[in-house]
Amino acid sequence: MGQRHQAFLIAKVIPKKGDTIAKYRCVAAVHNQWCYGKLPLVYAHQFYVLAKKHEATILLREELAKYAENNAVDSDIPCPYATKLLEQAFTEARSVTGDMVSLNQAFALDVSKGTYYYDNDDGITVIDVTDPQNLSLCFLQFDETKPLTPELYLRGYYPIKRMSDFPDAEKLNLETIANLDHIPLLPMTALAETWPEEYEATADTLDSGPTGTDPVEKSIPSLFDLSLEKTLDYAIENDEIEALEHVLAFPRTSHLILEKLKTLEFISDKVVDFAAQIFAKQPSHPKEVNLAMFNLDGKQVLRVLLDKAEQVERLDVYGNARFDKDALETILTHLPNLRWVNIVQTAISNADIRELLNKWPFDVYRDAAHLHTVVHPFFIDTREDIPHSLGIQVDISSFPDDPNPTFSFPMFSIQSVASKITEVFKLLLPSDASSDQSFLRRWWRGHPSSNPMQIGPELTRLFCMNSFPGSEVSGGSWELPQGSELQQAPRNYESSRMAIQNQPALTFLPRRGGLPKSPTEGTYTFLLVNKFHGGRSLTDFWSYGVVTGRSTTPTGEGALTEASTDANAAKEWEVLDLPTFFKRLEQDEGLSPPTDPSSLEEVCNLVKDNPSRFGLLTSVPGA
Repeated sequence: MGQRHQAFLIAKVIPKKGDTIAKYRCVAAVHNQWCYGKLPLVYAHQFYVLAKKHEATILLREELAKYAENNAVDSDIPCPYATKLLEQAFTEARSVTGDMVSLNQAFALDVSKGTYYYDNDDGITVIDVTDPQNLSLCFLQFDETKPLTPELYLRGYYPIKRMSDFPDAEKLNLETIANLDHIPLLPMTALAETWPEEYEATADTLDSGPTGTDPVEKSIPSLFDLSLEKTLDYAIENDEIEALEHVLAFPRTSHLILEKLKTLEFISDKVVDFAAQIFAKQPSHPKEVNLAMFNLDGKQVLRVLLDKAEQVERLDVYGNARFDKDALETILTHLPNLRWVNIVQTAISNADIRELLNKWPFDVYRDAAHLHTVVHPFFIDTREDIPHSLGIQVDISSFPDDPNPTFSFPMFSIQSVASKITEVFKLLLPSDASSDQSFLRRWWRGHPSSNPMQIGPELTRLFCMNSFPGSEVSGGSWELPQGSELQQAPRNYESSRMAIQNQPALTFLPRRGGLPKSPTEGTYTFLLVNKFHGGRSLTDFWSYGVVTGRSTTPTGEGALTEASTDANAAKEWEVLDLPTFFKRLEQDEGLSPPTDPSSLEEVCNLVKDNPSRFGLLTSVPGA
């Protein structure tokens, strides 16, 4: 039962190691059980907004560049980050206040199966993400031979003649179509290259989309630009950069100088000091500092910031070949309010990130209490387990043997951990004063055909997926399904982020296999358990706890130290309440206490003030 729709991401990638020519391949695919009418257009627009986000664009490009390497290891889901973004876009939507208003059953598919492999009632969406900043897309119904524009797909459900009696609904149709008007139609040639056994680029389909782009005229540099470039070359070669100070007042001079500096493999300290004068005049300085593509070491980054280091909240050093792990430690130590840092395509490898995280407890983390997001491929690689991370898992205890995924994120700060858990609990409380039921309970009743064995994984994914970098959605108006009917009232959905507003999203990574097979000290999983009423519906009461392992060795003098260093020492499961968990992070794991204790108080009070809905776990399910 359902109105099944699949969405696919395709891109031009290097198919396998040794190849030199990029070809179209399917890089991500998801299935949505209830997706029809306007919804495919709505979700496609939502993905468009996600992909345009700065962090998402960076990570999508990075993942596509490593397609051959990833596909050799996991051909089912070669691009996990792209898959999670697509899954998010086609799963849920939030109101302008941030409340969840729609959750459909959606899950990732094996990209190697093709478009005709899965049960389908309501067509497919195909999006080309070769350039995340310039997407193209099409829709397909299997009784059609050509890619459909958003309007053609939608008119299959709402013909213009039939909508003449429903002007309000037609207004929604036009708004939904308009959201995608600027996105080019994906041609049949791209589909045929991606799935040659299913699609053929015949003569009558070659005109189904754009076949090229108009040539862009290259601007001719002015005499001033040419003169400045020669002067700049001379000043850099002879280390006389101060000679350019008198030209900074001219229009575009600062831009031309900075673009030139991006081409240098090495930048001297004298040039850095000169560039600092230019950066200081940027509108967002000093809270947001963009040093992408400038090859600066850690100390030079600080020189650029001058005396404003304590004010920096976002730092982008993308593409900096000289920015290594020592530079990262330097900026974490000297930028106490840093919340977001982009270190993609720097000299910092996955092994470097793992080494830094394995130095736990480590003084650098005490100086980075506000850090929420580190944008780096390590955190989106499903083959990499994150050391010292917090997992989140939702368990429906009626089905303890069902495989249940866990998502995890690095615990950079206690405050960020508390904020995430707070948002999870809020989803389990009544969404407004007019109802005593949470959104999740109401959603479950609206989907009586839902498979109970899928709900645990679905809710785990829901709680965690929105905290990927670049997951914030803004803009757009659309209707959403309510039971079997479509709401006709337009809504403006501006946010699908689960993190607190104005707080950078945390970075999540799937941890395969759920809880560790045996109790492990230093490994923490936030567990939510719900028991069904006769296996048919969710209850309003949730058991919770942070599950970890502890040694069973006697704790006499000297014994604790010996036990904690013995990998074979006997251990047992331990369930922590939230205050104990936060204290454990500070005392045992080396995290700094939050600068704003109210974030911890909020989540603790949320649990304490709702005893009819939340209670501490008394045991670990399945243990």
